[in-house]
Amino acid sequence: MTGQQNSLIIRGLDKILYILDRVLVTLACLALFIIMVIVFFDVLSRYLFNAPFSWSYTLIGFYLMTAVFFFAISDGFRYQAHVKIDFMSHYIPLRLRALAVSVGYFAGAVVIYLWSNQALLRMQSAYLNDDRLAASIPWPTWIAYLIVLIGSIVMASSVLLAAIKYLVFCFSPRITEEKYQALEGTLLDDTKIEIEEGQL
Repeated sequence: MTGQQNSLIIRGLDKILYILDRVLVTLACLALFIIMVIVFFDVLSRYLFNAPFSWSYTLIGFYLMTAVFFFAISDGFRYQAHVKIDFMSHYIPLRLRALAVSVGYFAGAVVIYLWSNQALLRMQSAYLNDDRLAASIPWPTWIAYLIVLIGSIVMASSVLLAAIKYLVFCFSPRITEEKYQALEGTLLDDTKIEIEEGQL
């Protein structure tokens, strides 16, 4: 398989993940909006009619906040919104730097896969046992685990793809600081670089 074919596969996978990120972050924004609406009317009902919503805390804490977090983590990674400590990275040779980042991302993908697997097991158990919350409305618990599972799978895929990009760059014949910075830019959808045959 040639480098051009590799680049086409990577770009295709990146495009799929970009679409998934857009869908999930839209759902996260919708969940955040619903939280604001519920909180507003809950406070209004509490102080005007002395009748707060008994179900709001459970719905927000168990479902909506979970969706806000897990549906947005992959998109946050794409736009480099997570904490990255890189104050010494510029003193490390490019190949070693790319290799270290790649290994770190591979390790991160493994960790995310492990918690995704736990989410899957707990979701299956909760669904089969019909586990429900002990609240005024007995919400099913498996939905929250499903939200965690979906967001984690997309996040793990994004981190794994980034690890592959850095690994390919590490073994490319011609590397420069500019190409490395451009490679970091490919995590963003609005920054593109031309991928030469046999290298990123």
